[in-house]
Amino acid sequence: MNDLFFIALLTAILGGLPLIFVGYQIAINNKRHWINGADQSVMSNPEGFGKYVGYSILVTGLLILLVSSLLYAQVFGYLGFGVAIMIISLLPLPCFFKAKQKYS
Repeated sequence: MNDLFFIALLTAILGGLPLIFVGYQIAINNKRHWINGADQSVMSNPEGFGKYVGYSILVTGLLILLVSSLLYAQVFGYLGFGVAIMIISLLPLPCFFKAKQKYS
């Protein structure tokens, strides 16, 4: 097993899959209590808020899996992989603030 495969697999398992699971639980199974930092009792549509935040987390996990696959396929190198992971990992934060503003 080469180093490239190990890094891609480790990133997919430790980064992508947990985010997909958490996003699915929040968006589909309506486990909004997993979202921290928002008082949902004062929101106009707490279910919409949960779906918005949950889907953003789910998409982040899918993008991490995609980037890991592209690293393994050697579409880009380690530096591109690092930059892509940094940018992708920031995605849920603006989505959280936008959902908080939209549904408050």
